[in-house]
Amino acid sequence: MVSLLPPEDMPEIVMSGTSEKTLHSASCFANYNLSMMNNYLDNPSKFKKNENRMVCAAVKISDSYEEAEKFIDNFPLKHQKKWTIFGTEENVKQKMIELKQAGVTDILLRARPGDPEFYLVHDFVKKHNGIIN
Repeated sequence: MVSLLPPEDMPEIVMSGTSEKTLHSASCFANYNLSMMNNYLDNPSKFKKNENRMVCAAVKISDSYEEAEKFIDNFPLKHQKKWTIFGTEENVKQKMIELKQAGVTDILLRARPGDPEFYLVHDFVKKHNGIIN
């Protein structure tokens, strides 16, 4: 392989998938492996061969856990609750800390479609400068 760019200018590569073949390819050729949050949490040890483990999750922040859960439970695609982090800002932060403790290095997140309080997710990211400790 011949590279025309110095290593520091090379774009990072993210490979998504959970099959053994994809995880192996990601460990050899990619900078990150990406999976849905629930797939990762079902078997974190499956992803250990990848140094950088990114999960994808939707986020819903409300004044109370119950209010956020009610919003999620009213969403027509019920299976999406499995990969949604929801609750108060503190609940969401705690879940992200738990993900970090489970070996997740990065989270690709988005606000829930139709969420009138989507700005709370953006405010949360800005407040923490994208880093949860």
